[in-house]
Amino acid sequence: MEEQDRPVVQEQEEDEKGEMKREAEEDEDTEETGQIPNVSSQSEAAVSMYACRRCRRVLFADEHIVPHSKVEKLASAVGPSPTKQRSCNMAFVEPLTWMGDVHEMTGKLLCPTERCKAKLGVWSWHGLPCNCGQWHCPAFQIQLRRVDNLPRSAEADSLEIQNIL
Repeated sequence: MEEQDRPVVQEQEEDEKGEMKREAEEDEDTEETGQIPNVSSQSEAAVSMYACRRCRRVLFADEHIVPHSKVEKLASAVGPSPTKQRSCNMAFVEPLTWMGDVHEMTGKLLCPTERCKAKLGVWSWHGLPCNCGQWHCPAFQIQLRRVDNLPRSAEADSLEIQNIL
């Protein structure tokens, strides 16, 4: 019975050695190029870009959106009653360079294109609530009805969208 177990154990050891060798080769590739090898392009294809609806200038990508989950609002004796609309119709993004001078406590987010200057949303260092109930602080709130969701393209990848912070 030991003889039958040996080939299985040897195969497992060989598989582990082969896997370790592949990992070492990937690490060498990473060290040489300074980049992680492209394992899956599926995640890159799923990323969208968002552009001003009026002038079509690309403003931010999915990776700049601050994720949040819906929160059940509680009815209170003080303050407004919870809204019936639970879906998010706004996106909270990280502060980006195109937003300009955001040193005031609150302000409007305008399209950076000189000819356009469409109002896209608001920002507040105090924070703002989402209509789903989640509070964001600081808040850089973009109205989704003011931007178009575009599929990511090679042209959009060449644009530099940088965080302020």
